Amino acid sequence: MTTCADIIARARKTLGDKTTLNGVAVTPRDSDADLLGYLNDGLAAAYALRPDLLYPSFTAFAALALGATFPLAIQHEAVLADYIVFRASTKDDEHVLSGRAEEMRALFERGILST
Repeated sequence: MTTCADIIARARKTLGDKTTLNGVAVTPRDSDADLLGYLNDGLAAAYALRPDLLYPSFTAFAALALGATFPLAIQHEAVLADYIVFRASTKDDEHVLSGRAEEMRALFERGILST
């Protein structure tokens, strides 16, 4: 099963945010806690756009931990990674100005609404 950590690792690839360099652990630009927060925000946004994603459980949304199993289907993994990239990019002026953050937000919305 895919974990939240797997989704964060996928987003880190797009962000170019490394946790190792030449086999040596390095401090990434974005912390796991920040990216996990973005993932949880993305899940809340996905459920707001598509309440049917909570079916069949219809339980209240609860924030997930890093090692938790990703609660959506495989087709939503890339979509939530896009959301993480969107949120992480909004704190970088260069990506906000280049339109990258907005492009990633649009990818997220299209992806959630089309799957």
